[in-house]
Amino acid sequence: MVFECAGNPAAIVEGLDYLKHGGTYVEYGHYVDSGTFECNPNQSLLRKNLRLEAAWGFESNHFIRSLRMLEKHADLFKDFVSHVIPLERVGEGVNALHAGYHLDGRDAIKIAVKAHTG
Repeated sequence: MVFECAGNPAAIVEGLDYLKHGGTYVEYGHYVDSGTFECNPNQSLLRKNLRLEAAWGFESNHFIRSLRMLEKHADLFKDFVSHVIPLERVGEGVNALHAGYHLDGRDAIKIAVKAHTG
């Protein structure tokens, strides 16, 4: 399964290459027209027998379905996020991404904001 959320057409080509036979490709990263990409449908889509999911904008049923897929396969994504920070530290996280990609003495790869639960 590949979730493309970068908004760069080159990421689509890269993401399609990662998929194995019967994989699912989810596209939620192109909210503005950022250009085109070259695709050989026979090799990139059909021979792999892929499932494609895509939505423009926020449609709750697509979003909920995506969240369920992410939750079901959460163990596959655990190494993608280097830091989980509370909302109060978002400024620090943004600063880290603009100044050396370090936060709390570690490399910042992807920073997630922890949901406030009350």
